[in-house]
Amino acid sequence: LSLIQRIKRKIKRASCFYEHGLNYNSGIDAVSSECYISGYFQSYKYFGSDKDLVMDNFQFKQNPSTKTLELINTLAGKNCVAVHVRRGDYVTNVQNLTTHGVCSIDYYQKALTYFKNEEIDEYIFLSDDPSWVKSNLELPSNSIIVDWNINEDSWQDMYIMTRCSHAIIANSS
Repeated sequence: LSLIQRIKRKIKRASCFYEHGLNYNSGIDAVSSECYISGYFQSYKYFGSDKDLVMDNFQFKQNPSTKTLELINTLAGKNCVAVHVRRGDYVTNVQNLTTHGVCSIDYYQKALTYFKNEEIDEYIFLSDDPSWVKSNLELPSNSIIVDWNINEDSWQDMYIMTRCSHAIIANSS
């Protein structure tokens, strides 16, 4: 038998846990250590008891670019909102669009309104489609659009988000 065939047979015999939806499923507590699991597992509740371990393992392995560091230094000590707008494959890939959808303009405008009465120093817009952001969203006057972290540098958008006080996030893990 091929390796793939052996794996498929093993999975068929193993116990399985399928997460349906994006909310925490407490059924995971009954899963044995030898179980095939499938799903997104995006709720923090799945990792609550291992928070420190997760935090230790999710560290940035590279140093950000000079331009990103300059922005980070500018933001230090300021009350900032990161606004993440994901489009890219959520728009161009039919499967992703059907599964996840795209956050609407209304979603972002309502989220920005939430901060209307706060003293926000900067709104930092991070997107894989910055030109769409410029053309479609009503940006506060104190906005910065990060348009330099593309392709292999896109991880730096997450790095910037970690330095902001608040976040408006897309439906993306």
